[in-house]
Amino acid sequence: MSAVSRPRGPLSPRVYWRRRIVLAAVAALLVVLVGRLLGAGSDGDGDEARPAASDASTTTDQPSSAASAPPPTTTTEAPPPATPEGRCAADDVAVRAKVERAVAGQPVAVTLLFSSKETPACYWTASPTTTVVKITSGSDDIWSTQHCPDALPEQELVLRTDAEAAAELEWPAWRSGPGCELEQWSLPGAYHVESAALAGEPTDVQFELETPQPEVIERTITPTADPTAPSGSASASGTTGTARPAATTAPTD
Repeated sequence: MSAVSRPRGPLSPRVYWRRRIVLAAVAALLVVLVGRLLGAGSDGDGDEARPAASDASTTTDQPSSAASAPPPTTTTEAPPPATPEGRCAADDVAVRAKVERAVAGQPVAVTLLFSSKETPACYWTASPTTTVVKITSGSDDIWSTQHCPDALPEQELVLRTDAEAAAELEWPAWRSGPGCELEQWSLPGAYHVESAALAGEPTDVQFELETPQPEVIERTITPTADPTAPSGSASASGTTGTARPAATTAPTD
């Protein structure tokens, strides 16, 4: 039995076959046209979407100029020091003492630090007539610049409210009397150094007068020849020069 039906009708079979071929061709052409139309529409939508995506990526990748620019750096210069305005008033001067290290029996370096209280800058002469320094132990006065004025030589200083000017003096670590006579060496222990400008408030700083460490003396003993040793003992050992010391005889029972 054949799979293809034969055309039946009043016309000849050839006419029917031609009609079928034409219908099949028209149907195929319609399918092709519809497919192209659908494909063109989808391609257009994709092309329009792609630039948008690329634009978005471009916008995201570009950093903000405000965020990438470093903040401006500002440099502040220190103001110049104040220019001295005449002499310092005695009641406008502050002074304090500083002692780094003190050892009994040795001169003790005392640093006096001066500053002005209100005047931005002024001149001040540190001397025994303008400054008093006193060493005390409890209620006992040990030493002072009133007894030993030469310990504080005259020094011209510029005092400021925001900086300290230094002057140096030495305490010889002894008890002084009138005329700066040596009365007694100061013993190790706690002491105070009081300092003040005339008409100013005194300041008090405590320090420790340390015990001096004993000096360590190292002696190197050089062996010498034993005059009682036989003359051939040095040559017998095969050495020349200074003979070795004789061996000590061990005690016997």
